[in-house]
Amino acid sequence: MELQYANNIAIAMLSEDNLQAMLDTFAETYRRIGFRLNPSKTQFLYQSSPGQDLVSPYIKINGETLPNMEHFPYLGSHLSPKADIDAVIQHHFQSASASFRHLKPIVFDDPYICADAKILVHMAVILPTLLYGAETWTSAATTSRNWREQKTNLSQNLQLHGYHEYLPLWGQKIIMHEFKFYMPQDTNWTGLRTMAGATICELPIAVVVEVDSVQIWLDQVASLLLTATEDNAQPGRIEDRKIICLREEEVESGKVNAGKFGSLQNGNFLGLLELISQFDPFLAGHILKYGNSGKGNPSYLSKTTCEELIQLMAQKVHALIVDEVKSSGYFSLSVDSTPDLSHIDQLSVVLRYLKYGQPIERFLTFLEMKSHTGEEMANQVLQYLREACRLNFSKCRGQSYDNAANMSGRYKGMQQKFLETNKFVIYVPCAAHSLNLVGRSAVDCCQEAVNFFSTVQLLYTLISASSSRWKILKGCIGNESVLKSLSDTRWEAHAMATAAILKSFLKILEALECIAEDQSQKGDARREANNIADKMQELEFVFMLNFWNEILQNFHRVSQVLQNEDVNLKTCADLYVLLADKLCTSRDEFERYEAATKEMLPDVDCKAATTRKRIRKKVPNDGDAPEVYLNARDKFRITTFYTIVDKLETEMKRRGEIYKEIAERFSFLSDVPHNVTSSSTNIERYSQCCQKLIDAYPEDFNSNFSAELQQFHSYVRHKFSATKNVKTRFSHAELYKIIVEDNIECAFPNVDIGFRIFLTLMVTNCSAERSFSQLKYIKNPIRTTMQQGRLDALSLLSIEADVLHKISFEDLIKDFAIKKSRRKLFKYK
Repeated sequence: MELQYANNIAIAMLSEDNLQAMLDTFAETYRRIGFRLNPSKTQFLYQSSPGQDLVSPYIKINGETLPNMEHFPYLGSHLSPKADIDAVIQHHFQSASASFRHLKPIVFDDPYICADAKILVHMAVILPTLLYGAETWTSAATTSRNWREQKTNLSQNLQLHGYHEYLPLWGQKIIMHEFKFYMPQDTNWTGLRTMAGATICELPIAVVVEVDSVQIWLDQVASLLLTATEDNAQPGRIEDRKIICLREEEVESGKVNAGKFGSLQNGNFLGLLELISQFDPFLAGHILKYGNSGKGNPSYLSKTTCEELIQLMAQKVHALIVDEVKSSGYFSLSVDSTPDLSHIDQLSVVLRYLKYGQPIERFLTFLEMKSHTGEEMANQVLQYLREACRLNFSKCRGQSYDNAANMSGRYKGMQQKFLETNKFVIYVPCAAHSLNLVGRSAVDCCQEAVNFFSTVQLLYTLISASSSRWKILKGCIGNESVLKSLSDTRWEAHAMATAAILKSFLKILEALECIAEDQSQKGDARREANNIADKMQELEFVFMLNFWNEILQNFHRVSQVLQNEDVNLKTCADLYVLLADKLCTSRDEFERYEAATKEMLPDVDCKAATTRKRIRKKVPNDGDAPEVYLNARDKFRITTFYTIVDKLETEMKRRGEIYKEIAERFSFLSDVPHNVTSSSTNIERYSQCCQKLIDAYPEDFNSNFSAELQQFHSYVRHKFSATKNVKTRFSHAELYKIIVEDNIECAFPNVDIGFRIFLTLMVTNCSAERSFSQLKYIKNPIRTTMQQGRLDALSLLSIEADVLHKISFEDLIKDFAIKKSRRKLFKYK
């Protein structure tokens, strides 16, 4: 009989017959006591077993068939015929989103409601709806109207009784009960005067919130939110303290725009201030009082003030980097150029120096190029280093650029102009760029290699030019790597392109066949797909694919190591030698590449084997020697494979000699002998090596260099022999780290200078290349009118963000406040 008084009844059965029998029993029972089941209010949902097709049964009540429901909300759940949990989660998200969308304009967007009240509303309404799909919160027009009326009454009473400072936090004086908001009728406004000395958090508050087993988790979320919105400003401190912290984060991306508070078009900077002010009473009060005050009223939120602060912050970061360069003693220089979106050539200036015994590379500025000649660029960089940085260029010991003629030219290039100013500035070609040139020269020396990479690029162009063709490719290869485009400057793209084709070779052929047979494709596209598919099924193409994939992967791994900031010339020279030896070994591995090719195309022969042999007509001066005819395999091996390998090996050795020569000049510094030997041969070796370095840098070393180095090696050998950690080989960085950690620079000054010069030498200009990525991000298509000074400041703050976050801006804030103060202090004698 209890079922007669239930609001809802849910029946769950495992079979159609059992459910029909149960409904018939209910209908008969209710009929006997004078009631009748209403089919229009009875809902039916069928869920099939996993792996079975969904075949809906027929369930009837009093002869009327019940409709099968697609979705059935029950106790916060969202049931569906397929028992899909995604539908339940989507229902929870939609319910929580609807609740938040209704509360956003009247609660969360209201600057007068404090963060604590908003958090309580969030915990009472949004989270239960999201977790349980609760239907207890319903938006109503009367609720919104009551909320606004109570807010107006409270604001008027607070103003009437002199509590203007409590207006931003009025939301603490509310009662939340059953998810409806109202103010108590017996509020004693006069009694608030007695709480003038109390903080706003001590005002009366009553909260009735229903939370279940997730109470502990909700408490943790609330504590995190409260911690994030905590006001750390000290009383009496100038308001710029908090504002400059916001700008410190904002200038990293250069997103500062002018506008007004409350406008949807006020830009990212003012928009973020509005967002943070919702959780920060101090900032909310400042914006409320000074936000849109107009000209003549200082608010410290205007575009002019913001630009001044950006310039001051950039100057402080720049000064810190320059001070580090001066304290390190020696530095190296790297310069590179690129045009920006305003068609202005920007010259990136990067310095490398030592800090705490480790090499570090720092960006300084972008210079607007006045000319592309090496002399003009050198004069412009020298003027900047001397006037803007106050650096002594005589302490520069290295320079590194790409292989462009105006920079690396032997007679009129920038490197030669610097050498005329300072003869100790060693020029080191960018090792990463030289590695790209090795691959480029090997491709250009053989027509077969040119045809191979041309086919690779044509394949990518054909597929990527149409979204339908790209969809066909994705359908064939699944989750494997998609096709990649080639790049003229980044040979990493060549490695990724060949690897993607090799990994999905057969599936790519299948995609090309689908495109060629697709009648909806254009005729040119179908023809191109057929041609590329035929080219890819040639034995020479697959051989080149296997060969170049292995070579380019080796190049890619070496290039990744060379792009690190802490790499030195010794490591660079060793990597070049290792890669040259690998290329020399691959010359004898033609059969291995051929076997891998035959596994992919077992029934295909070389293309030349199917063509008719050419018979050369003899001329009168020819000898009697018989004509030598090469078969297709030998011709491809000699004219293509050997040509490419020999060119790669030759270029690697030629370019590697430059780094090897400079590295060998300093290699003896790390050659610590295993045993204590005082033979004349060993002493002579020390003297000769040290004398060569003294001749190269006569202003940096003195005649005690050889004796100091022998004593330092004895010190290192004794230090490690006294411990269990016995080492036999040391790098330059490890030995210099010993000098810095043991603080023995004064004992071995010449050795210290030798290590500092070597570790300071620039190996690549990758840091300058990386600065171009940030340049394109800051000076994007909607900021093409940005002035050079603002571009320099934002780029420095963004690229050297780690320096920015470590700097304390207390002095800057104080100086800025004094500068902007309208009171003038007069001193009388």
